[in-house]
Amino acid sequence: MTDTDNPDSYAVEVPAPTSLELSGQAAPDLIPAFRHRASEFASANGATPKVVEAVVLAVTEAVTNVVKHAHEPGATDRGIWLTGSVADDLLEISVSDRGRGFRESDSPGLGVGLSIIADMCAELDIDQGPDGTELRMRFTL
Repeated sequence: MTDTDNPDSYAVEVPAPTSLELSGQAAPDLIPAFRHRASEFASANGATPKVVEAVVLAVTEAVTNVVKHAHEPGATDRGIWLTGSVADDLLEISVSDRGRGFRESDSPGLGVGLSIIADMCAELDIDQGPDGTELRMRFTL
């Protein structure tokens, strides 16, 4: 028997996924699950360890924020969506919800999470409207 007769000797290269779609109800157990999947997606698409670390921190902050505010009085829709895509050497991760959006609060540290996210990303866009909020975070591959 030669190596070509042994199926274990073949190397099969599986292309990296070019998109990621996750959704669920905002709950604390979603934070590590979304963080892990985003980390895997970034790694599979060639992100350096430093970029993967930035993705992990930014996703953790964004998802934590949704989970925190989804359970405030008056919140009715606790859905959260995370999507990922790759184009032109940029990895984009979007986190969105249908919450009430950013507003004034007595909460200490207001905006610290957004500052951390902005520091981790090459680009950050925030869209806020009557249907919710979307953070689009782009990382250089």
